[in-house]
Amino acid sequence: MEEVTGRDNQIICQALQIAIPIMLKHSMSASNTFDMLKILDTRGNRSSLKLLDTSVREFLEKIIDDIEKGNTLAKEKKSKTMDMETELYFSKDDVITFLERRYKSKSGKIYKFPNKPKDLQEDHMSELEKYVLNLRSIFPDGYVPNFDPNDGGSEAKILFLFEKPGPMTNENTGGSGLISQDNDDGTARATKAFFEKAHAIAGTSRKDIIIWNALPVWNGTIKITKTERITNTKNALEHLLNLLKNLKTIVLVGKEAQKLVKDIDLSKYKVFDSMHPSPRNKASRKNEWEDILTIWVKALTTIK
Repeated sequence: MEEVTGRDNQIICQALQIAIPIMLKHSMSASNTFDMLKILDTRGNRSSLKLLDTSVREFLEKIIDDIEKGNTLAKEKKSKTMDMETELYFSKDDVITFLERRYKSKSGKIYKFPNKPKDLQEDHMSELEKYVLNLRSIFPDGYVPNFDPNDGGSEAKILFLFEKPGPMTNENTGGSGLISQDNDDGTARATKAFFEKAHAIAGTSRKDIIIWNALPVWNGTIKITKTERITNTKNALEHLLNLLKNLKTIVLVGKEAQKLVKDIDLSKYKVFDSMHPSPRNKASRKNEWEDILTIWVKALTTIK
């Protein structure tokens, strides 16, 4: 594929300048809109319409005026996430500065936007990145995080399947954008502590594992809604299993994960059930908490 030239870059910027206002007015796809704003940030000035044809510019100016007045589908549907994308669009800040300011205004502390640990296009991640992009097209109203490149990716031998993503996986609101044991929340910290102990006992490493969720979409709440329970994610999970050619073992982390996969044939794998390492479970089910380590060690030893 030929490298992008200066004129190609201009065309890309103009296409995004046209598409983004239309998305903000007529779409509920916050994740795609956010990604478009990020791309435009890296390539040119998102607020500059001067290079567009007069008729196109006038068309967009009417749409932008509607957005400023709140005449959008997102306002009608009361989408707080799309409201944030609109705020970002009219902000003079770049995406990273915008998120830092927004986070500080809520918590009173400076937030340093996380860098992804490795390139998502590396061999062990490339097919999984395509998988995530496909899920984002299927579930445009939520946020589908990426897999963590520090883990084994498509070469992993054991899958730890949790229940659903949490708020710190959402890149749109200052999270890492990853399903990761390095995220800044209580469950991730407990997960990492259990993994460090379990790997030391079992003689395995982080490159042996992959972490995902039975429900792949963060939708603004940690609760699993009635709609999510009837949403068919079976095909998505079966597709993921087909991508993991070296997979031998699956650990279903939490009762909800165990329920959500009941219709999937896992007979070719060794399957373990584990309690979810959430702060709530640690506080209320102390006697079972240490069983998590025991179960994870047993599961990890099956891949050696």
